[in-house]
Amino acid sequence: METLIPREYSHDGKRYIDVIVDCEPDGSMTPLSFRWGNRTVPVDRLLECRREASLIAGGVGTRYICRVEGRRLSLWYEDGRWFVELRPGQSAPPATPRRS
Repeated sequence: METLIPREYSHDGKRYIDVIVDCEPDGSMTPLSFRWGNRTVPVDRLLECRREASLIAGGVGTRYICRVEGRRLSLWYEDGRWFVELRPGQSAPPATPRRS
């Protein structure tokens, strides 16, 4: 059966990524690291977790605000998939330094 609201909101600013998480018996998740290209990037610390709308990429999911390489980065969990927001022209997540 087709619904009026698509299950997944696709947008150019949404880059799906692989995330390694620690799942607790209560269902809560803590991101430990994520894959960016051929690199595994560790999450230093989870700062905050809340349900929120992604204003750049669109859609509503759980926003995990993390400390990554000394900077803040938002990882999003929506409909069983993880993504980061990318602004137009951006090729790397905001917290990861660009390599020359």
